[in-house]
Amino acid sequence: MITGRLSKNPPQKVLLSKQRILIIIASVTLIGMVGYLLNSKLVITTTKSLRYQVFLKADGPFKLGDYVLVDGGIFGGREIALLKQHGIDSIPYIAKKIGCIEGFLLTVDSNRDYYCGTEYLGRAKEKTRKGVPLKPFIWNGTVPPGKVFLIGDNPDSFDSRYIGFVDVKHVMSRLVPLF
Repeated sequence: MITGRLSKNPPQKVLLSKQRILIIIASVTLIGMVGYLLNSKLVITTTKSLRYQVFLKADGPFKLGDYVLVDGGIFGGREIALLKQHGIDSIPYIAKKIGCIEGFLLTVDSNRDYYCGTEYLGRAKEKTRKGVPLKPFIWNGTVPPGKVFLIGDNPDSFDSRYIGFVDVKHVMSRLVPLF
Protein backbone atom coordinates (compact mmCIF):
# COMPACT_ATOMS: atom_id res chain seq x y z
CA MET A 1 0.00 0.00 0.00
CA ILE A 2 1.29 3.45 -0.99
CA THR A 3 0.86 6.26 1.47
CA GLY A 4 1.56 9.98 1.25
CA ARG A 5 1.41 12.29 -1.76
CA LEU A 6 1.48 11.08 -5.30
CA SER A 7 3.10 14.28 -6.62
CA LYS A 8 6.85 14.52 -6.48
CA ASN A 9 6.69 18.33 -6.25
CA PRO A 10 4.88 19.86 -3.33
CA PRO A 11 2.32 22.55 -4.35
CA GLN A 12 4.56 25.32 -2.97
CA LYS A 13 7.40 24.44 -5.35
CA VAL A 14 5.05 24.39 -8.36
CA LEU A 15 3.82 27.83 -7.38
CA LEU A 16 7.37 29.13 -7.15
CA SER A 17 8.10 27.74 -10.60
CA LYS A 18 5.07 29.58 -12.03
CA GLN A 19 6.17 32.78 -10.30
CA ARG A 20 9.66 32.42 -11.72
CA ILE A 21 8.28 31.92 -15.21
CA LEU A 22 6.11 35.04 -14.88
CA ILE A 23 9.11 37.03 -13.60
CA ILE A 24 11.22 35.82 -16.52
CA ILE A 25 8.49 36.72 -19.03
CA ALA A 26 8.03 40.16 -17.45
CA SER A 27 11.80 40.74 -17.44
CA VAL A 28 12.21 39.76 -21.08
CA THR A 29 9.27 42.01 -22.03
CA LEU A 30 10.73 44.93 -20.09
CA ILE A 31 14.18 44.42 -21.63
CA GLY A 32 12.58 44.29 -25.08
CA MET A 33 10.67 47.52 -24.46
CA VAL A 34 13.79 49.29 -23.18
CA GLY A 35 15.75 48.00 -26.18
CA TYR A 36 13.08 49.32 -28.54
CA LEU A 37 13.17 52.69 -26.80
CA LEU A 38 16.96 52.82 -26.91
CA ASN A 39 17.02 51.88 -30.57
CA SER A 40 14.19 54.05 -31.83
CA LYS A 41 13.86 57.02 -29.47
CA LEU A 42 17.15 57.56 -27.67
CA VAL A 43 20.14 59.30 -29.28
CA ILE A 44 23.55 59.25 -27.65
CA THR A 45 26.25 61.51 -29.08
CA THR A 46 29.89 60.57 -28.76
CA THR A 47 31.41 63.97 -29.48
CA LYS A 48 31.73 67.02 -27.26
CA SER A 49 30.09 69.21 -29.91
CA LEU A 50 27.01 69.75 -27.74
CA ARG A 51 26.64 70.34 -24.00
CA TYR A 52 24.26 67.35 -23.77
CA GLN A 53 25.16 63.79 -24.75
CA VAL A 54 21.82 61.97 -24.41
CA PHE A 55 18.68 63.05 -26.26
CA LEU A 56 15.16 61.76 -26.80
CA LYS A 57 13.75 61.94 -30.33
CA ALA A 58 10.58 64.05 -30.42
CA ASP A 59 7.81 64.44 -32.95
CA GLY A 60 6.65 67.74 -34.27
CA PRO A 61 8.18 70.73 -36.00
CA PHE A 62 11.48 72.23 -34.95
CA LYS A 63 12.20 75.87 -34.21
CA LEU A 64 15.10 78.22 -33.65
CA GLY A 65 17.27 76.96 -30.76
CA ASP A 66 16.05 73.33 -30.93
CA TYR A 67 18.47 70.43 -31.02
CA VAL A 68 18.00 68.27 -34.11
CA LEU A 69 19.22 65.01 -35.59
CA VAL A 70 20.53 65.52 -39.12
CA ASP A 71 21.42 63.06 -41.87
CA GLY A 72 25.22 62.77 -42.09
CA GLY A 73 24.90 63.00 -45.88
CA ILE A 74 25.02 66.79 -45.55
CA PHE A 75 28.79 66.67 -45.75
CA GLY A 76 30.30 67.25 -49.17
CA GLY A 77 33.70 66.22 -50.57
CA ARG A 78 35.70 69.01 -48.89
CA GLU A 79 34.15 68.29 -45.49
CA ILE A 80 34.58 64.51 -45.80
CA ALA A 81 38.26 65.01 -46.68
CA LEU A 82 38.68 67.20 -43.60
CA LEU A 83 36.90 64.67 -41.38
CA LYS A 84 39.09 61.85 -42.71
CA GLN A 85 42.17 63.82 -41.66
CA HIS A 86 40.77 63.51 -38.13
CA GLY A 87 40.18 59.76 -38.38
CA ILE A 88 36.43 59.96 -39.09
CA ASP A 89 35.43 57.77 -42.04
CA SER A 90 31.66 58.13 -42.06
CA ILE A 91 28.89 59.86 -40.17
CA PRO A 92 25.39 58.33 -40.39
CA TYR A 93 23.86 61.25 -38.50
CA ILE A 94 24.85 64.25 -36.42
CA ALA A 95 23.18 66.17 -33.61
CA LYS A 96 23.36 69.96 -33.70
CA LYS A 97 21.38 72.99 -32.60
CA ILE A 98 19.43 75.22 -34.96
CA GLY A 99 21.23 78.55 -34.78
CA CYS A 100 19.33 80.38 -37.52
CA ILE A 101 16.30 79.60 -39.70
CA GLU A 102 14.80 80.79 -42.94
CA GLY A 103 13.77 84.43 -42.99
CA PHE A 104 16.20 85.44 -40.23
CA LEU A 105 19.23 87.64 -40.88
CA LEU A 106 22.55 85.74 -40.65
CA THR A 107 25.71 87.84 -40.56
CA VAL A 108 29.43 87.23 -40.21
CA ASP A 109 31.79 90.01 -39.19
CA SER A 110 35.50 90.46 -39.94
CA ASN A 111 36.43 88.48 -36.79
CA ARG A 112 34.51 85.44 -38.09
CA ASP A 113 31.78 85.99 -35.48
CA TYR A 114 28.35 84.72 -36.51
CA TYR A 115 25.02 86.30 -35.57
CA CYS A 116 21.40 85.35 -36.18
CA GLY A 117 19.76 88.74 -35.91
CA THR A 118 21.43 90.11 -32.77
CA GLU A 119 21.99 86.65 -31.19
CA TYR A 120 25.67 85.68 -31.08
CA LEU A 121 26.21 82.14 -32.40
CA GLY A 122 29.96 81.70 -32.14
CA ARG A 123 33.22 82.30 -33.91
CA ALA A 124 34.66 80.29 -36.79
CA LYS A 125 38.16 79.05 -36.05
CA GLU A 126 41.04 79.53 -38.44
CA LYS A 127 42.44 76.03 -37.84
CA THR A 128 41.32 72.73 -36.34
CA ARG A 129 42.86 71.48 -33.10
CA LYS A 130 45.30 69.53 -35.30
CA GLY A 131 46.33 72.66 -37.20
CA VAL A 132 44.41 72.01 -40.42
CA PRO A 133 43.23 75.32 -41.96
CA LEU A 134 39.47 75.87 -41.93
CA LYS A 135 37.61 77.92 -44.53
CA PRO A 136 34.58 79.62 -42.99
CA PHE A 137 31.17 79.87 -44.62
CA ILE A 138 30.58 83.55 -45.29
CA TRP A 139 27.05 84.90 -45.56
CA ASN A 140 25.51 88.24 -44.84
CA GLY A 141 21.81 88.15 -45.58
CA THR A 142 18.54 86.39 -44.97
CA VAL A 143 18.63 82.62 -44.52
CA PRO A 144 17.07 81.18 -47.72
CA PRO A 145 13.76 79.27 -47.66
CA GLY A 146 14.08 75.61 -46.69
CA LYS A 147 17.52 76.12 -45.09
CA VAL A 148 18.85 76.12 -41.53
CA PHE A 149 22.17 77.16 -40.03
CA LEU A 150 23.36 74.53 -37.53
CA ILE A 151 25.71 75.16 -34.64
CA GLY A 152 27.28 73.24 -31.80
CA ASP A 153 27.68 74.38 -28.21
CA ASN A 154 31.43 73.77 -28.27
CA PRO A 155 33.79 76.23 -30.04
CA ASP A 156 35.43 73.21 -31.74
CA SER A 157 32.12 72.03 -33.25
CA PHE A 158 32.27 71.30 -36.98
CA ASP A 159 29.02 72.88 -38.12
CA SER A 160 27.43 75.39 -40.51
CA ARG A 161 30.19 77.90 -39.78
CA TYR A 162 32.23 75.69 -42.14
CA ILE A 163 29.73 73.71 -44.24
CA GLY A 164 27.10 76.40 -44.77
CA PHE A 165 23.35 76.04 -44.79
CA VAL A 166 21.68 72.66 -44.44
CA ASP A 167 18.48 71.80 -46.29
CA VAL A 168 15.60 71.10 -43.89
CA LYS A 169 14.93 67.81 -45.71
CA HIS A 170 18.08 66.49 -43.98
CA VAL A 171 16.62 67.16 -40.52
CA MET A 172 15.50 63.73 -39.32
CA SER A 173 14.06 64.58 -35.92
CA ARG A 174 13.80 67.18 -33.20
CA LEU A 175 15.77 66.21 -30.08
CA VAL A 176 14.95 66.84 -26.43
CA PRO A 177 18.11 66.94 -24.30
CA LEU A 178 18.10 64.61 -21.29
CA PHE A 179 21.62 64.99 -19.91
